Amino acid sequence: LTRIPAARRDPLRASTLGTGQLMRHALERGARRIVVGVGGSATNDGGAGMLQGLGVRFFDRSGAPLTHALGGGDLSAIADFDAGHLTSLMSDVGVEVMCDVDNTLCGPHGASATFGPQKGADARTVQQLDRGLDQFFALVEEKTGAAVKDRSGAGAAGGLAAALMALCGARARPGIEFVLEAVGFDQLLDGAALVITAEGCVDGQTGAGKAPLGVARAAAARGVPVLVIGGALADDAEGLLGVHFDAMEAAVTRPQALSDALAGARDNLERAGQRVGAWLRLARRLAPRDR
Repeated sequence: LTRIPAARRDPLRASTLGTGQLMRHALERGARRIVVGVGGSATNDGGAGMLQGLGVRFFDRSGAPLTHALGGGDLSAIADFDAGHLTSLMSDVGVEVMCDVDNTLCGPHGASATFGPQKGADARTVQQLDRGLDQFFALVEEKTGAAVKDRSGAGAAGGLAAALMALCGARARPGIEFVLEAVGFDQLLDGAALVITAEGCVDGQTGAGKAPLGVARAAAARGVPVLVIGGALADDAEGLLGVHFDAMEAAVTRPQALSDALAGARDNLERAGQRVGAWLRLARRLAPRDR
């Protein structure tokens, strides 16, 4: 999403076709475990494009094949599909989908309503996208028996996660769990007195499964306190204080445009680190002295 200028964002046309092509390339060369990281996407196609890339064929109400790269605006036109090639391609393949949100597919907290506006959707387009996802996955459930619309995380990446779950047998897990396991985070906590984590904006979504929450939970299991630094601290961030995080600090301390904050991110973080260091020194001075 960040690589597409705001004026060019169009979730009605944006497609996950390339993701499916990458997966197919790996599978045809012998891969038997696929890990798909989802998030930050410009798409809202319910993974239809990805399925095309894996060989699924789609048809409209007249039975004519839909051969162009499907976007979110095409979902309502899908009347049938043939996933026979996908079934053989995915035989004995394990798929994991890493996602850091728990949004379901449709509705007020679904993919379109929550993330559609940042992808270029106005209120009318959000409704169109939501209807398309609902209709497409009703068809998926009818043909495969896979009911995923209400699954946690199904709305990630514009419904790409839902398609991976329903038609690729993917197991969903928080991305941060995968990363912490890969870097040996539990071992890194040995002897740690404090964990510092960070995010662009600490807000209610942070508590819905974003990376800092995974860090906080892993640290809490070892009894290590956690400080989170946010480029900004939203009004609802305070609800996380004392529940998941022991302290918070904002990297940006004065009103400014997002572009300015990003351009000065390095200096902002250094200054935030200096403030944290000052608080830690003060806390040490205030701590009761051993008698």
